[in-house]
Amino acid sequence: MAAEAENVINNSESRNSVTSANMPCQRLIIISDAMRYGDDAVAIAMLLADKSVCVEGIIATSGNVWADQAAENIRELLNALGRSDIKLYAGEPLSYYLPRQQIYQQEKAQLTRPGLFHGALANLSSAHLPKNSANRQFASDGVDFLLQKVLANPGQIALVLLAPAAVLALAMDEEPDFLQSLAKLYISGGVLKAAGNSGLQAELNFWFDPPAINKVLLNVDDAVLIPLDISNQFQLKQSTLAKLSHKALFAEYLAKNPKFMQNGSGQMGLWDAVTAAVIMDETVITESKPLSLEVNTTLGSEYGRLQVSDATRNPAKINTVLGVNKLRVEELVKDSLSQ
Repeated sequence: MAAEAENVINNSESRNSVTSANMPCQRLIIISDAMRYGDDAVAIAMLLADKSVCVEGIIATSGNVWADQAAENIRELLNALGRSDIKLYAGEPLSYYLPRQQIYQQEKAQLTRPGLFHGALANLSSAHLPKNSANRQFASDGVDFLLQKVLANPGQIALVLLAPAAVLALAMDEEPDFLQSLAKLYISGGVLKAAGNSGLQAELNFWFDPPAINKVLLNVDDAVLIPLDISNQFQLKQSTLAKLSHKALFAEYLAKNPKFMQNGSGQMGLWDAVTAAVIMDETVITESKPLSLEVNTTLGSEYGRLQVSDATRNPAKINTVLGVNKLRVEELVKDSLSQ
C-alpha cells in the first residue's frame, strides 16, 4: 500500500445510518479535493447539516490541492463542525499523477488565458514527485474503503464526486462493475457551453484527470451531473457570512479561518455547493436531460473537454442538470450554514 495513502485520518465510527428510529437517511460517501477556503467546505458543511443525509465517509483526493493537503483541510473543517465522528480517508498516491504532471508540462504553455486555474498541478514539479512510480502501488485506504463499503451495501450508498475521478477509476481497476453497485453518482464538474476554467474548454475536475472521468461517464448507470454552466451562476457573498449567528457551527469554522474568502472580491463561487443543494432537494432542478457524454482524452486544445457522444455507441444515461431554482438553492446554502 502506498505510503502517501496508508493512513486513515480518523478511525472513529460514523453516525448511524438513520436520522431517527423510523426515518432512514440517504447514505453518502463524499470525494473532495477541498482547499482550506472554498466551495468544497461549504458543500460538506451543507450535507452534514442536512438531517436527511448520513455521510458515511469522506475521501480526500487531489485536484484543487494535493490529497494530503485536502485531508488536512477536511479534518480541520470536521473538527470545527463537531463532526470528528466522520471517517476521513486519504485517496490515491501522488505517484499516480506523474504521467499527468508530464502532460501538464507540455500543455501549460498554451494555457495562458487569464483566469485559468490549474490547482495542484501548478504547485508541484515532476522533480518532486515520488521516483518509485513505475511500481504503481495504487492501492489506497480510500479506494479500499470505497470498494468495501459500496460492495457490501449494493444499491444503498450514493457517491458525491466533488473532485477529479482518480479514486473511482482505481476502484474500477479492481472491480470493473463497481459503479453498478451505487445507489446514484452525483458529479460536480464539466462544462457544456460556457468557457473552461482550467483547460481552454475544460473544467478543473475533468481537466485534471480526463481518462479517469471519461471511464466513469462511459460505465456509470445512474448519475446526475451538475456542470459549470449551472454552478457558475452562484456566488457566496462576504455579507452573507457576516450575518451568520456566532452560534452557527460554520461561524465557528470561519472564526478559526479569518482568511476565508478574503480574495478581494467579497464573494466566491459556490460550484460544489450547488451539487450539495441538488442532493438535499432534487426539486431544485427545473430542467434536465439524459445525455450520452464522454471526455476528450487526446492531448491538445480540447483535452478534458466534456462532449456529447454518439448515443448508439454510448447510450444516454447521465442526467444532466440544465436549470435550477436559483432562489431555492441560495436558501439551502444560507439555511445550512446558519445551523
